[in-house]
Amino acid sequence: MTDPMMDRIEDAYEHLIHDVQCMLDSELYARWRADQQCFNLSIDNIQRVLEQMPNATRLATEANWKEMGRTVNAAADPILILAPRIRSPTGTDIGTVAENYGLPPAVVEVYDISQTHGLPLLTLARSLTEDTERCNSLFRQLTAFAPAPVVVTKELSADYCGRRKADRLLIREGVAAAQGCVMLAYWIAQARNPRNMHDNLTVVQNQAVAYVVLRCLGVDSSKYSVGFIVRHGCTIDGLEASREVVVAIAHDLITEMEGLAGVQQQDGGIEENSGLPL
Repeated sequence: MTDPMMDRIEDAYEHLIHDVQCMLDSELYARWRADQQCFNLSIDNIQRVLEQMPNATRLATEANWKEMGRTVNAAADPILILAPRIRSPTGTDIGTVAENYGLPPAVVEVYDISQTHGLPLLTLARSLTEDTERCNSLFRQLTAFAPAPVVVTKELSADYCGRRKADRLLIREGVAAAQGCVMLAYWIAQARNPRNMHDNLTVVQNQAVAYVVLRCLGVDSSKYSVGFIVRHGCTIDGLEASREVVVAIAHDLITEMEGLAGVQQQDGGIEENSGLPL
């Protein structure tokens, strides 16, 4: 007998493979890989840019625009991205990323070509809409399965959207509801995946679980999950090899979530004050 839930999960996994393949085939990915001089951004920073300016096409610092013969408009608001701090133990601006592992990244101001005067460059555009009400509801459900208490806090700096501590999971107040759901689903998968949590393949599997679970429950996390998966070097072959692990973890979690949701409905519903403040 066919399992309708398994069909949903397999369908969501096929969507993930399709989304990752589209990213690998995309102009955005080719730019990330090859066009480092004028658009030197990680996949994660591209996602940050699109959150702040969905129609962004090409970015550089004000100094870099000047080097290319362009001028930033006087009223332009900067777009904020993160860059690793390169600093030697003596505090000078020399050293390697390895020497400074663990330092929070620096906030860097960049500007889109539309905020400057100059020749037209390659187009990059992507929609970043989300169903906030649905995301908040799902966030409340996911907290019940988190491996540690979830704390939405103002204490995290802008450098961090969330951090996992030994005794609690911290999410910065004000992050997008969908991103809060992705972080929770990722941490839940991390706690259930028997592989080494620091292994790149395990990291990809956990993010794939987050994508699949959220998609099955009505939230598209592709704008967060796909770039994460690609940045960690996952190939389509790697995703295919991980299918059994991802599907099993996702199936168990969705089954438990839907079972709990049914119990809560019988008991009068989910508490409405446990969501993610926006």
